[in-house]
Parts: sequence; structure tokens; C-alpha cells
Amino acid sequence: MDFMSGKIPFSSPNTGEKFWYVKSPKMGSRGKLCSLAMKNKFDMIQVQAVEYDQISDAIQRDIFRTSPLIETR
Repeated sequence: MDFMSGKIPFSSPNTGEKFWYVKSPKMGSRGKLCSLAMKNKFDMIQVQAVEYDQISDAIQRDIFRTSPLIETR
């Protein structure tokens, strides 16, 4: 996962602050490392992924249109 390898940050939806899972040259001066509590929270998240082969654009749009949006709190 790009976030956990330090390639991309997590941007807080509330403050816009960027948090990095591990120290990275991409952090810049404004980036912050995740706290241990924040890392533990991310470690517990489970992501389900489904891969489809050979489906039409129309079916693909329908799948994404009917998929529930994920809320983070």
C-alpha cells in the first residue's frame, strides 16, 4: 500500500493536515508522522477489493454508481 510505504500521505478531512505513516523524503517541512495511536487505527482497517475481467463500461459505471460510499470517522 502506497500510504504505508511512505509514498503518499493521509490528508485529514477536517484540517487538511498531511500525515505520513513512515518518514519519507516526500514529507517536506509541513508533513507530520502519524502517532502510534493513528498507526494502530490504520493497521486495523480491512479493505475488500474485487477485480472484474472483461466487463463493459456501462456495467462498470453501474457497479460504481450502486456501491455504497465509505465513511471515515
